[in-house]
Amino acid sequence: RVGVKRIAFVIIGMISVGIIISFLVSKEDEPSKPVIVVSIEPLAKLVRMVVPAGYEVKTVVPVGQHLHDFEPALKDRLLIEKSVASFYVGNDLDGWGGDLGMKTALFSSQKGDPHVWIHPLYAKEILLRISEVLKGEGIKVDERQLSQALALCDRIHEELKGLGATTHHEIFVVHDGFSHLAHTYGFSFVSLMKGDEEEPSLERMKKMVEMIREKKGAYILGDHSV
Repeated sequence: RVGVKRIAFVIIGMISVGIIISFLVSKEDEPSKPVIVVSIEPLAKLVRMVVPAGYEVKTVVPVGQHLHDFEPALKDRLLIEKSVASFYVGNDLDGWGGDLGMKTALFSSQKGDPHVWIHPLYAKEILLRISEVLKGEGIKVDERQLSQALALCDRIHEELKGLGATTHHEIFVVHDGFSHLAHTYGFSFVSLMKGDEEEPSLERMKKMVEMIREKKGAYILGDHSV
């Protein structure tokens, strides 16, 4: 009987320790600040440009995770439910955001290339939309930072216009996520990967190497923010 009691005490002790650990872990997981959730890191960077101190911005898709392979989990939905605001691009890139309960699609009308944040004018539009939504939720926007961010978008736009007028060389890029820039500023992009490809074909790699050597290209432009 003594042995049975000891075993019972050990089991009860283990259960108690487990409960305590679970409680402490759950407390650690709870954010200490109000949370704003976004689908991808580029949007997080834009939100951080305007949100005041005291808010934590979290992304659903981990940095470095391939978007086309990403599958949202229950923890993502729970995080969104606890957030004070949530944003996703709203096109083919993260269309699952609405199903996951994210509140605001920032660019749902945009067709074609989903990498809209790369374009300074689209980034400006997104910043204004984010600010509008935050204010509607009673969240004070840092107007000084917003003005600086909008001015930066305008400056980049003017610089790209100048480059587009004088640059007539091919620009080598990792993937074809720069078509918005091509259409607005007249750049000619040569991409290593197309669409949702994860790896380029050997034939395309060979052709790009030949073109880079022929055109004496020095750089390959890539967007590694997602």
